[in-house]
Amino acid sequence: MKISTYLIIFFIILLFALGFVLGYNQNPNATKFQNENNKFIDHNERQIYEERQIGITDQQETKNNIVFGTKTDNETESEKAPDVEYYKKAKVLQNLYPDTFIMNHQTFEKKIALTFDDGPDGKTTPRILDTLKEYNVTATFFVLGKNVKLYPKIVNRMINEGHQVANHSWSHLRPTELSLEEFLLEIDSAEEILQNYINRLEFFYYRPPYGLLTPEQIEEINYKGYKIISWSIDSLDWNVSEPEKIQDKVISSVHPGAIILMHSAGGKDQREGTIKALPGIIENLTKQGYEFVTVHNLINEI
Repeated sequence: MKISTYLIIFFIILLFALGFVLGYNQNPNATKFQNENNKFIDHNERQIYEERQIGITDQQETKNNIVFGTKTDNETESEKAPDVEYYKKAKVLQNLYPDTFIMNHQTFEKKIALTFDDGPDGKTTPRILDTLKEYNVTATFFVLGKNVKLYPKIVNRMINEGHQVANHSWSHLRPTELSLEEFLLEIDSAEEILQNYINRLEFFYYRPPYGLLTPEQIEEINYKGYKIISWSIDSLDWNVSEPEKIQDKVISSVHPGAIILMHSAGGKDQREGTIKALPGIIENLTKQGYEFVTVHNLINEI
């Protein structure tokens, strides 16, 4: 064959290849594919996107299955959702609202927060305060407004001995069974009486009774400026009376930045198990090098 024939064939192949490339680039599906890939060039952006999609799916699934702490008519204190079920639900809320719904503080420092719910009262709370004073330990008390009204001197003692006092609602109604108006009334009523005791810096901390809220309630709380304080360790002292079991639950679960749930009032046995378990918990964790701080100081790294 002549050289000219080879040249003609070469140019035909070249033109065909060029046309294919141009056609691909003009293909809307190819452009869409490229744009979708460009969205995820940064690995962190990809991860954030996926976590948000998972969170949105979990939120919808949570709503559809009514898992935000709603109880049945026959539920008793000992029949509440197991520990693992609570954490599953709480994790969904933490993922959706990481700056508002706090289960623990991410840190390498061996600092932890003891928290006590449902007080004050005239029997259990003073004995817990005595133990904390003996060991020079500070804690956070999530108090009920109705009990603050009954025991103002105990609240003053909490403040004077360096503890943090925070909002646990007025009367311990289950938030997920309340209308939005009823829910806000519980918080606002407690807030009104607590303003007589708490400085503004440490004021806006709230722990919901039973630990869970609906997304709508969380958004309202966030709008009011509150941090919602959950927990990463449940001592189970609301359901277990043996001091050894309470100690083991806390000590075996401890980690830097932990928020530990205990109770300073209520219960048929007046929280004898909590009172007797507390010294051993403090002594053991202190030997491990942990420092006890208030929730405010923990999450603000003070």
